[in-house]
Amino acid sequence: MDTTCAKNTVVAPGDTYSCQFRVDMTGSQPGQVTDVVTVTAQDDEQTGVSANDDATVTITDVPSVLNVSKSVDKSSLPEPGGTFVYTATISTPAGNVDGIEIESVTDSVYGALDPADCGLGTFPITLLPGNTLECVFTMNHTGAPGDSWTNQITVVGYDDDGADRTKLSNEVTVNLTNVPSSLVLEKSVAPTSMDEPGGDATYTIFVTNTSTVDSVTITSLVDDRFTIDPSECTYGQTLPTLAPGAGFSCTFTRPVSGTPASPFVNTASVAGTDDDGQGLAADDSATVTFNNVASSLAVLKTADPTEVPEPGGDVTYTVRITNTSATDSVTVNSVLDDKFGDIGGSCTPAVGQSLAPGAAMSCVFTRAITGNAGTTHTNTVTVAGQDDDGDEVGGEDSETVTVTNVPSSLDVTKSASVSEVLEPGGDVEFTVVVENTSAVDNVTINSVIDDQFGDVGGSCTPAVGSTLAPGETMTCVFTRTITGNAGYVHTNVVTASGVDDDQAPVSAQDSENVAVDNVASSIKVTKTASVSAVNEPGADVTFTVLIENTSAVDNVTIDNLADDVYGDVDGNCTPAIGSQLAPGASMTCVFTGAVSGNAGASHVNTVTATGFDDDESPLSDSDSETVQILDVPSSIAVTKNA
Repeated sequence: MDTTCAKNTVVAPGDTYSCQFRVDMTGSQPGQVTDVVTVTAQDDEQTGVSANDDATVTITDVPSVLNVSKSVDKSSLPEPGGTFVYTATISTPAGNVDGIEIESVTDSVYGALDPADCGLGTFPITLLPGNTLECVFTMNHTGAPGDSWTNQITVVGYDDDGADRTKLSNEVTVNLTNVPSSLVLEKSVAPTSMDEPGGDATYTIFVTNTSTVDSVTITSLVDDRFTIDPSECTYGQTLPTLAPGAGFSCTFTRPVSGTPASPFVNTASVAGTDDDGQGLAADDSATVTFNNVASSLAVLKTADPTEVPEPGGDVTYTVRITNTSATDSVTVNSVLDDKFGDIGGSCTPAVGQSLAPGAAMSCVFTRAITGNAGTTHTNTVTVAGQDDDGDEVGGEDSETVTVTNVPSSLDVTKSASVSEVLEPGGDVEFTVVVENTSAVDNVTINSVIDDQFGDVGGSCTPAVGSTLAPGETMTCVFTRTITGNAGYVHTNVVTASGVDDDQAPVSAQDSENVAVDNVASSIKVTKTASVSAVNEPGADVTFTVLIENTSAVDNVTIDNLADDVYGDVDGNCTPAIGSQLAPGASMTCVFTGAVSGNAGASHVNTVTATGFDDDESPLSDSDSETVQILDVPSSIAVTKNA
């Protein structure tokens, strides 16, 4: 207990002592709690004294809340209905103080839910604050379209204080929707054709209720050309009511007649009403056609020759027309070719004459056939006439002539603007002429490829992709740099490729050579002495040799430097002997040699540098330097002694 009160406190007469203490007041039921405080003490004479007082605290009720909601897995089902799954969700807010004892869960249609529907063994159950209870149950609703069911949940419960917390859920409505009914009539006839003027035909009618749900009551069955007797049907004397999937059939035989141009068509119709009062109907027709017992013509068409080389040639056609009728004569009124038109003027006997059974007419005509290789020219001749009865009689035949291939070809000529260039090389203009040397076909040039320079088609006129007629040419002009050492011969091959009118590949190639000619190399040697003269009898002199590659093109390798007086002097060169000098580059060699002689003498020595260029051609150059020997005057000294 939390308190400010202390024992053994002395209170003078007339004084007041106060203190506080704090305790938690709790209770599961509303009501009052009274607290009594008793103080005991002793005065100065050790006489005992006591007094008490009380205070009352009221505990008020906090109402409990119960939440109930209801849902269903689907709002509707197609007729005739089925199972709906309902869910009741019962919960208490976490802010509740009291638990709520659930006594029962009842649906307005289903009735009292079994504890097992809520995952329980029994009712009642106490639902503590913040907890949820879910109950799931199923109901089977069946009926007609438009039927509906509305229900709600009632949860009976009491809190810890005995207060009634019974709660109703929201209402949930489900209904049944209509499933459309259907009726099918299938009508067939055998045979479907017969020789004119006609005969007996047997009809079969199948009527089926193809509805998934509703029964259908048949109200009528009629044929627009015949009367159907109930005895010819499987339903008996009274039109039936058909369950879903059920049906009946009728079979009857009747005489029919007509002409080839006028078939016999009749239609059967059925009508009915489903369980929902909806009217249904279906119909189907059957057709009997009539075969003409007619006259006939046989047409035979031949060609001579049956093949011509492209682009084509003349072909002679022969058409033989024979009256193959059993009895009637036939008058031939026209002979038409689908490619060449009316060819009746070439016939013997003439068009318009009558052919007796077995008699024949021949028509002979010549026409030009053209096309690319592989083309097949098919033309059909059609003969029309009338027999003795005025019936139309005809026949036709086709013949095919093939255009055979004449191989295509290309010629490629390649030339260079120069046949040689000076090393290290230069620009050369190449000209490629591609000619279609085919006798017949156009050729489309698809590529012009050089084995050294790649695709050069962009330099062509007309452009790559153009079509060359026989004898036409395409010219391609392009410039490329040819490089190499002297003696190198650059060979490049150009290939032109394409396809002719027959999509046959065609190609040709040509090559051209360009030689790289030598440009002579050279070196220059310059020799200098550190002094131009020395006093007799002589002294050491430092010589400097500058070797320069004065070639226009080639690198030069210096392999030796020799002096006619001092011998091999190539040990102190920069860069070293054996190094390669580019055009314009130089090498410096320094050596010291003794120069001696009498006054007035001249010391001359010559240095020679040798080497070779990139083409292995030998090179050399020399230079000399002169150092004078100067006189040193002579003198005597005389010394005399006495």
